[in-house]
Amino acid sequence: MVQVEQLTHHEQRILQQAIGRETLEQFAHNCATRIIVDEPMTVGEAMASEHAEEWKAAMQEEIKTLMTWNCFDIVSRDEAKSLGGKLVKSRWIFKIKRESTGEIQRFKARLVACGYSQRPGEDLTETYSPVFGYTSLRAVFAFAAANDFELTAHDMKYAFIQQNIDIEHLYMACPDGFEKFFLIEQPAALHLKRSIYGLRQSSRLLAERLSKYLERLGFRQLVSDQGIFIKGEGRDREIVCTWVDDLLFVSARDPKDARKKFDEDLRKEFAMSPWTEGECTWLLNMKITRDWDKGILHLSQPQAVEKLAKKFNCVILEGRRPHVPMSPNLKLRKTSADNIVPSSVFDYTSAVGGLLYLSITARSDITQSVGVLSRFMSCPSEEACSPARQVIKYLYATKDYGITYSRGSCGSPHFDAYMHARKHQVAVGDSFKDNGSTIGTYCDAYLAGDEDTRKSTSGLAIVMHRGVISWMSRLQPTIALSTAEAETIAGVEAVKQVMHLRLLLQELGLEQNRPTPIYEDNTAAIALTHGKEQSKRAKHYKIKVHFLNDQYKRGTFAYEEVDTNIMLADTTKKSLPRFDFCRYRDWMGVRLPLA
Repeated sequence: MVQVEQLTHHEQRILQQAIGRETLEQFAHNCATRIIVDEPMTVGEAMASEHAEEWKAAMQEEIKTLMTWNCFDIVSRDEAKSLGGKLVKSRWIFKIKRESTGEIQRFKARLVACGYSQRPGEDLTETYSPVFGYTSLRAVFAFAAANDFELTAHDMKYAFIQQNIDIEHLYMACPDGFEKFFLIEQPAALHLKRSIYGLRQSSRLLAERLSKYLERLGFRQLVSDQGIFIKGEGRDREIVCTWVDDLLFVSARDPKDARKKFDEDLRKEFAMSPWTEGECTWLLNMKITRDWDKGILHLSQPQAVEKLAKKFNCVILEGRRPHVPMSPNLKLRKTSADNIVPSSVFDYTSAVGGLLYLSITARSDITQSVGVLSRFMSCPSEEACSPARQVIKYLYATKDYGITYSRGSCGSPHFDAYMHARKHQVAVGDSFKDNGSTIGTYCDAYLAGDEDTRKSTSGLAIVMHRGVISWMSRLQPTIALSTAEAETIAGVEAVKQVMHLRLLLQELGLEQNRPTPIYEDNTAAIALTHGKEQSKRAKHYKIKVHFLNDQYKRGTFAYEEVDTNIMLADTTKKSLPRFDFCRYRDWMGVRLPLA
């Protein structure tokens, strides 16, 4: 094995660039201790692997846990079919839990029901279970950063099996190896008494019980987002964000009794995983970094980016790295079926799916590129696969980048840069800082941007406390005949999102006393909305104009005209050159942690 000291200075420099902020000694240690193990798909694969004993022990532990919670009764298969009819299928799921360094923490096996085999009306009724939206979560993060509120994570243990099932006669087929474990000679089935994982109603049963208990504790469920609960006012305000069995508790940094009391209250009703005091650093595969002195909260996903890059062999060790996710000169068109790249060569659907996940969580800088790539899911040619690889390489080169929220100004820091460049006072800047709003919205449109249909693209970016909380890059449903029409369609989407956020922020205790500013760079669209202009060329989209005019008169929003050079939504409507892209990306708060 080559030691780090044996490498030349040039080799060490290349290696250091590849591993990022990790020291060479830490990298060597992690490589030596990291175990590369594939997760088996079936019991046969698990028993044939080199870790068969670990998987067998994990299966036995899972069955013992289910028996301890009295999740089912073992009955004969004939009796189950006579009472419940068709049996719900079951299977084993095998997962490897790892540390943040990649080291194996434990082997986990879970017995789950195959929800797709359930019969609506017989095996289940309602299935909807509310969870918080990512936009709402980012708004809570921005609020916490601005007010020095601390985040703590609470995780339920065996969350689903803590609820009784809502169907009297629900039977499930025994999984592979079950009869052998219990030494059962005749064919058996499981009469389910609790909502085990995989049942389509399990998450709803948990959500109903959790919401009722939080209401007993004094929390109120938000109308704008049913996955968020709140109680108290001012520094006594407490917020709970729920995602199935993962809870995020947001409260003032001092005193610490609130976080401890909340954990104790949860343990009175639910079985919880051990809770350790301290700031939440990981939530739903998102890394959270705080700098309390500077009042900064940074949200990133380096592990998800690295996993995606390794899956598609887009890890860049040396050489030129892309500075933009997509070239501004690229013009993609749909191709014939003869030129489609097979999934065995490059799994385009899986790649775009992974990129979509990152683009809706913490990487707003790739949303336009991913929107373009998603148009070729049914016909992925090599011309589309190459840009997809570039986006993944760009993500890997900037894997530590993420959204930064901070104290101070509610808006983007673009005003200072603009004022410095123009050397004069900017009225819109003063308007934004003093208008009582907590968000600033930028909307724009790219006329006839799609090469195949000539439909326009709507772009949207909403900033709160120097970081973007909501963004959109969407192909418009109809073909716009003018820039004013395209901008009006984009304005409708912006106002709908603003209406939701105003309600959310008001429920969080942030009063919206004045109209929310929407920054627009098209004079005609602003004039139509304000009712200052009547045009025969706008009669075919007059309903949208009336909607904007109505919300403008109600005081929901107010258009503010800005220079095209400071239109943050440019990154969400079209590909930009490196200088403009990096500038807008920084203004949206997407940067390195604590930078």
